[in-house]
Amino acid sequence: SSDSTVSRRSLTGSVTIGQQNGVQLVTQAYLTGGGNLTATGTFTVQSYGSAAGANSMGNLNLSGLNTFTFSNSSATLSIADTSSGLTRAGGNLTLAGVKNSITVSNLNVATSSAAQAGPLSTLTFGAGTNIINVRNFNLANNKGSATASFATSTGGLKIRGTTGADTDRATITIGNRNQTGTGTSQGILNLAGHPVDVKAATLTIGANPNTGTPGAA
Repeated sequence: SSDSTVSRRSLTGSVTIGQQNGVQLVTQAYLTGGGNLTATGTFTVQSYGSAAGANSMGNLNLSGLNTFTFSNSSATLSIADTSSGLTRAGGNLTLAGVKNSITVSNLNVATSSAAQAGPLSTLTFGAGTNIINVRNFNLANNKGSATASFATSTGGLKIRGTTGADTDRATITIGNRNQTGTGTSQGILNLAGHPVDVKAATLTIGANPNTGTPGAA
């Protein structure tokens, strides 16, 4: 779907892209034509499937917008972040092209509580300014895999705690293989070649509290 007729869209309710359960179910949502999107409710991008190799995905591409603002300091921005019983989740979120401002309690990418792994999930930063104020930034856990990176050779990233103050630091976890059995969790945060200003209270890379193989970069 696309929206190219309004210069500004404000959403106070929930935003859900995908949320389908099955095999090869892919939801594609594009917002184009410039303009701004502001959201304050819950924000979820994902689909899932109980069958092995389901490869169901929810995809939201905001790169055609000028700005994206999501401000809810008690909320979670969820990308392939399913609850128990919803397995093999997959989701991709591409942020707006000029400016992004995200204030949330949790930013979760490929952090399903299920043991079964889904397809690779992604968070793609915009080509301009990206400001993320977050208490917990979790990139891939259990047997999920996720990559957070930039869309182009331009763009910068600033990360703080939820208040956005320099004294408020985020907790960042990349690749937390907190699941038994076989399978690998891989989280990749690729910021190479971009201006980055990150203040973190804790940075954990490649945790392995259970048996198995973590992966992080």
